[in-house]
Amino acid sequence: MRLFNQNEKKIIQQLVDESAKSLMYLPINVFYDILQGRDVGFIGKSPMELVFPSNKDGIPSTDELLSIYNKVLERALLIDYLENEGLIYIVPTSTSAYERTTIGNVCKLNRITMQIDKTIGEILLKCINRPMYVSETLKDYVNSKFKSLEEQALEETKKQTKYSLYAVILAFIALIISLFQTCSRSSDEAKSTEVVVPINAILNYMQNNLNNKLDGVINNTAEIKVKLCDSIAIKNPCNCKKPPVYKVKPKDNCIKNIRVNTCQDTIISKQQIEK
Repeated sequence: MRLFNQNEKKIIQQLVDESAKSLMYLPINVFYDILQGRDVGFIGKSPMELVFPSNKDGIPSTDELLSIYNKVLERALLIDYLENEGLIYIVPTSTSAYERTTIGNVCKLNRITMQIDKTIGEILLKCINRPMYVSETLKDYVNSKFKSLEEQALEETKKQTKYSLYAVILAFIALIISLFQTCSRSSDEAKSTEVVVPINAILNYMQNNLNNKLDGVINNTAEIKVKLCDSIAIKNPCNCKKPPVYKVKPKDNCIKNIRVNTCQDTIISKQQIEK
């Protein structure tokens, strides 16, 4: 199926819509705006002609004539194409005795006639006398907004591809989130091991060292206390003066005399004194 322009799509839409309302729909109805609206007539006897009205100046311009004729050609050839493609079926009549050979205003008085191709004339004659049947393929084509089966299949493929792409993206995102969660848990576990174990070890180490230090300090303090208890301290006065003169007492042979320098701080063991 070929592509259709906007004017052709409108004609096809009209064929489908109007044929659904009547079993005896004649395709010539799609020419109504030309035959009635523009006051154009068709003569199907040889020579086949189109009859055009004259304008206010008497004779229509060539552009006006060609514009109308081109519209007739476009619709006639479209109907012929649809029939040849099996999209519509022109139902033949049982007899041709009562077939019409003219339509529209065929009066030639003060009008312009144009001879047309016989092929186009025969298409117009079929459209005038034979009803049309529209195939389901053409109906589906119109209902799908003039998209061919190939285009519909392509769009369906694109849609499925898009959905597949979305699924892959979502799966990839889920994988990334899962990896982040796994890394986060691993990091938390690693941090827990790295933080708790060293702190426990450090605390144990500090406790052991502090206990040893405290034991040493306590032992040293005890030893110093014992030594201090066995010693006497003589504090040197701030200002040394000449010692006063005391009366010499008679020596007692039972006491051992020791000379002490009172200008220096001295700690003398009791044992030394006893000696």
